[in-house]
Amino acid sequence: MSVKIIKLVTGEEIIAKVEIANNEGFLKIADPVAIVPIPNEEGQTSIAFIRWLPYSKEGSPIELQERHIVYNVLPNPELESSYREFTSGIITNAGIEL
Repeated sequence: MSVKIIKLVTGEEIIAKVEIANNEGFLKIADPVAIVPIPNEEGQTSIAFIRWLPYSKEGSPIELQERHIVYNVLPNPELESSYREFTSGIITNAGIEL
């Protein structure tokens, strides 16, 4: 599975482990995390991660219909590394443990 940034037609951007599903027209994802932009006082933007679909069972694969996806692209190495750390169960700087 590769890690990808996925933009949905709803405007949400998520990052997840992605594989093509067996069903044509679907994308199977695991460990989805929403990417949330946070402006700071200097006028720059940082990002934060929050669990996407927080009430679903953790580790359950999710199938997205491709018609609900605007794009999916590879993240830059720094973002992928931060995502992998966030989803590995390590306590992050934000004090969140998955």
